[in-house]
Amino acid sequence: MHKSKEISLTSNEIKILKLLIENSHKFLNRELLNKELNLTYLSRSSDMQISRLRMKLKKKL
Repeated sequence: MHKSKEISLTSNEIKILKLLIENSHKFLNRELLNKELNLTYLSRSSDMQISRLRMKLKKKL
């Protein structure tokens, strides 16, 4: 039996996770992620948010 593990996510982390799940069969580029997250085209913020999401998920697994 597996125990439930709760992870606290920001609204953008939830959006990223949802995008990745819904598009698991596709390659998602930075331009698309930035558009979906309402970030500027040249922003690397999506990279940082994905990195933080990965760290959170790794800690809970």
